[in-house]
Amino acid sequence: MMSTCLSHKAMLEDEVRVSAYRQAILETVRPGDVVVDLGSGSGLLGFFACQAGARRVYAIERDDIIECARQLAAANGFQDRMTFIQSNSASTTLPEKADVIIFDILGHFCIELKVTHFVADARERFLKPGGALVPARAEIFLAPVEAFDAYEKQIGFWNRPIGGLDYSMVGTAAPNYPSVHLIPPQGLLATPLCIEDLDFYAVQGQGRVMLNREVTFVVEREGTLHGLAGWFEAQLSPNVRLSTGPASRPTVWSQTFFPIGEPVPVVEGDVVRARAMAIAIGQVSLEWRVEILSTDGASKGRFKHPSLGRGFLGRQDVVLRMPDFRPELSQGGQIARSILDWCDGEVTLRELTRRLQRQFPEQCPTEEAARRWVRASLRGRVEMVERPGDLLPLEVQETAGSDTLVRIPSHHPQVTSRTVDDGTFVFKPDGSQATLLNGVGGKVWELMDGERSVDEIVSQCAEFYQVDRGQVQEDVLAFVGQLLEQEMIVLNPVGEGQ
Repeated sequence: MMSTCLSHKAMLEDEVRVSAYRQAILETVRPGDVVVDLGSGSGLLGFFACQAGARRVYAIERDDIIECARQLAAANGFQDRMTFIQSNSASTTLPEKADVIIFDILGHFCIELKVTHFVADARERFLKPGGALVPARAEIFLAPVEAFDAYEKQIGFWNRPIGGLDYSMVGTAAPNYPSVHLIPPQGLLATPLCIEDLDFYAVQGQGRVMLNREVTFVVEREGTLHGLAGWFEAQLSPNVRLSTGPASRPTVWSQTFFPIGEPVPVVEGDVVRARAMAIAIGQVSLEWRVEILSTDGASKGRFKHPSLGRGFLGRQDVVLRMPDFRPELSQGGQIARSILDWCDGEVTLRELTRRLQRQFPEQCPTEEAARRWVRASLRGRVEMVERPGDLLPLEVQETAGSDTLVRIPSHHPQVTSRTVDDGTFVFKPDGSQATLLNGVGGKVWELMDGERSVDEIVSQCAEFYQVDRGQVQEDVLAFVGQLLEQEMIVLNPVGEGQ
């Protein structure tokens, strides 16, 4: 269990972040306050609220690290004042309104984790009139940068032989993904500009368009333009401001680097026009466009880079761009699919664990190991039912008894769906809700047989659900990318084992 907390070490050892949030929470929370901690992680911000005198802290976290936070609360004497809820905040209801909502779900660029969606929902449903938010607002900044090191790591790497082999085709996809780097302040080629001012007391989370802004920079020195750098500055409380920019002390967030297709030499007086866009379709899809004009108005380069619905560059991201990649379930993926196949509304959780132990004895040698696989595979993908036909809220999923029944809907051409946040609500033909599936659900699992390319899976899903291909592409790419990241797919880009 403690291993989940180890994954948060970088955030916990960031003295700038820890000190700023602690000061802001102590400044904002009053003795007797009710506090909601959105995306509570290891529980640190909630613990600070307890130190400030909070009567009750509701810590909402969907991942397993919440168990680590629960134990840490007990170790620090806060267990009587903290209520831990393992769920998505949008699926959570609370017994009382809060005086303060605290959160650190800003991500590296203050957009990719859909902070406005979650904060707007929590503010409307959880916060008392006149209540406080920490942070209260955040400004997003952008600047053209010279970043030789970041560009070489992200793009130049692929242009060099690897073991005597040519991997340059991957380099053609690499500029389409933002990545995280520390950009030195001397790398700035122009004065940074604020492209978005998020007032968390007023933001709305309903729309898909999260950002669409064009700005113009005037280059202030000679250099080489490698792309754009983005960061945020958050007003945590009236007296505490946290900056993640190049000129500030380094933080766990660093800066977001948006590369362009090829470096462009620039001189003082050149103009860089940039447009940044972010659309929430399942995960957040980012796009940046850059045009460079010389002092006489002539174009020196124009670039357009759309991401594939994933925030930051990783091994799985570039693989998704390779035309010969045919996703095939790994051993873990086969276990997860077997669990989902068995969820027919008749099989109990106890029977699921027994089947896993029989069919996958090496991966599930004990009942507890099998239970872990069941929890990980079902979280966010099924509704729980006490008996067939009775749906329970998602937040009771982890506390349901071992005899609780689970089910997913049968896949039928007449079943319709619509995407909401991170999943797809699937409806039966009569209009009643059947269950909640990630991405486009079981159809993608079914098609990942090592024979079909991602493009073929997209086409077949579109035909199966009778929707436009563009509607389903983002969900399929995000879903397959997620499974790659979780190592549930064999990473064999060329399909021949090389």
